[in-house]
Amino acid sequence: MKKRLLIVLLLAVFQQQVAHANPIVIGNSRFTFITDNLVRMEYALDGKFLDDPTLVAVDRTPRCNNVKVERKDEKRYTLSTPAMRIEFYNDGFPFGQTNLHVYFKNGAEQKEKHWYIASRQQRNLQGALTTLDEVSGPVERQEGLLSRDGWYLINDTGKEIEKDGWVASRDREHVQDLYLFVYGNDYKAALQSLRAVSGPAPMPRKYVHGSWYCRWWNYTDDDYRQLVREYKEHDFPLDIMVFDMGWHTQDAAVGAGHAGSRGWTGYTWNRKLIKDPARLISDFKNDHIYVVLNEHPHDGLRPHEDAYPAFIRELGADTVRNGVPLFDAGDPPAT
Repeated sequence: MKKRLLIVLLLAVFQQQVAHANPIVIGNSRFTFITDNLVRMEYALDGKFLDDPTLVAVDRTPRCNNVKVERKDEKRYTLSTPAMRIEFYNDGFPFGQTNLHVYFKNGAEQKEKHWYIASRQQRNLQGALTTLDEVSGPVERQEGLLSRDGWYLINDTGKEIEKDGWVASRDREHVQDLYLFVYGNDYKAALQSLRAVSGPAPMPRKYVHGSWYCRWWNYTDDDYRQLVREYKEHDFPLDIMVFDMGWHTQDAAVGAGHAGSRGWTGYTWNRKLIKDPARLISDFKNDHIYVVLNEHPHDGLRPHEDAYPAFIRELGADTVRNGVPLFDAGDPPAT
């Protein structure tokens, strides 16, 4: 009888301790409840979990203070917040269709819904498009965070991390990294959770939302000024002028190139087209028009560029022996 009582007391102490723990580590799995509506779920061999920031997650500080943990038997756990309930079977394997199930309320009827790792979005409200290249008519937008399904999953598995202020690859032993947003029909909670983990987004300048002009054409500085005059004559606003590829020289003799040409990459003003870039940009700024330069940094700096000698000195490359160095955007000295 005393032995049974001791077991019951130890189990109660264990449950009391983990009920206030966040993150929660169970075997090779770690659950971090960043908010009531957002849980990060990791699986890592030997428990080598990841705390370095990624593009998605810069702040994983747990803001959920009321996580409840119930150990049902040796391998089965229930983890819950006011917004969700996770049923987890610690079978030693990564998260799959049989060992992880999440339940939550959604809709006006507040019926319980079920999510598992094979669930797919059915009623996503969709977001933006990555590109409009080759789009000539109506097109489906990509999935966004908000969905009438009441949940959204961001899979950050295998993505690069930030290490010592630079991009690095994560350890291969970090097998899974999932961010499950569970918000029902509380879309504000979803956005607040995204802000919590991704950090505050600065408000864009007002002119960024205005009228842009961009055309792939070899415009001269006089051509650009004429465009601005015509905008004024037609009483149409213009906030941003994009200088497409013609702003830089396109006479590179070496490099991998792109789309059959070595001229896409460039960092040297084409003075045949734009004689005085500083004056042109200054004139536009006085007119409250901002300039954007179109750049394709596929090959980096090459010998025809004005800044190439200084670049090579800074890089410390032996061009006589090694030739033109290959451009590597992941190499700090090169960028």
